[in-house]
Amino acid sequence: DETMTNLAATAHPVRGRILQHLLHHPASVAELVEAGIVTSTGTGYHHLSALQSAGWIQKDSRGHHSIRPKRVVALLAIILAMEEA
Repeated sequence: DETMTNLAATAHPVRGRILQHLLHHPASVAELVEAGIVTSTGTGYHHLSALQSAGWIQKDSRGHHSIRPKRVVALLAIILAMEEA
């Protein structure tokens, strides 16, 4: 089921940290490395590709990734649900 596949993309710990970071501001892969969220650009591209394929993020013409506006509320609900678990 596509919905479960898209949800599963958020379950990886690194992807979770990327999504939380992007909720605050868009970032390039290099900025994610500098912030210590990913260990290399290759790792960053791998995780960002999975999140983009699942429809969670988008990339602008400058190479900055951000949360797709229609996914913000769903992502916040997931984060809140996990904090209360």
